[in-house]
Amino acid sequence: MRTSPCTGRHALPLAGVWVVLLLMAFVYGCAGSGRAPVSGPGVTARDADSSQQRAREQRAIPASGQHIVSRGDTLYGVAWRYGLDYRNVARWNNIRQPYTIYPGDRIRLRPPTGQSVAAAAKTTRGAPSPPLSRSSTDKKPSPPLPRSEAKQQPEQRRQAAAQPTGGDKQAAADGPVQWSWPTEGKLVRAKSPTGEKGIKISGRLKQPIAAAAAGQVVYSGSGLIGYGKLIIIKHNATYLSAYAHNNELLVKEGDSVKGGQKIATMGAASDGAAALHFEIRRDGQPIDPLQHLPDRQG
Repeated sequence: MRTSPCTGRHALPLAGVWVVLLLMAFVYGCAGSGRAPVSGPGVTARDADSSQQRAREQRAIPASGQHIVSRGDTLYGVAWRYGLDYRNVARWNNIRQPYTIYPGDRIRLRPPTGQSVAAAAKTTRGAPSPPLSRSSTDKKPSPPLPRSEAKQQPEQRRQAAAQPTGGDKQAAADGPVQWSWPTEGKLVRAKSPTGEKGIKISGRLKQPIAAAAAGQVVYSGSGLIGYGKLIIIKHNATYLSAYAHNNELLVKEGDSVKGGQKIATMGAASDGAAALHFEIRRDGQPIDPLQHLPDRQG
């Protein structure tokens, strides 16, 4: 070690000074990280964002209290999006089985003003927007058609989604539901950071997804933001189940399915990993699937 000619003290070599400075920069750089960890087993920041997006999408009822039907919408899908019981939505809008809705219809998301839920059953359906003509020779909007006339001209008032065959008769009776696990894999999330009751099961891309119980497919598509390719099954008048982020949908709306029947293949969740998001709802409200699914062996 050299001695400083000015002070007579020992001086560090220049290389040593640089090492000290680099170490200090590294330590302060690590301490200055402003990222907060995301708590919970298997929960990533992207998982949290996706869950929050779903929660916002489900609960954010427009200020108008109405939903304007787009192509691909079903009554079940609309009710699911806003966290409502499909039976209430049907009553508020005087829509009867098989709950057919059309593009442009205005669906009430709350009971009519000054009326209770029970009284809402007597109200009339929300006034639809003028439908667009499906004629290739006339691309201008057609004038509104009376409901009775519209039923006689389905080509001018195309249904938002395929009409279920057999209506609710194909769904299981309103009794106990025999639940089973929809797929194999590791349970990586029992509850989302937002308190959502759905679970996340990891697995392999394109592995089979099965119906968790017998019932009728009431939604099959990708129109609900945050769920990817989604299937909703009605098991009885009380219970619905949902299977999100699928790679391929193997059933269509109106299909009757058995418990354990293959309905889809696993796709990728929001973080890019192969996984299934699974939910059960009772009277339109999410509940904890683990309270209904059987214990897993091993």
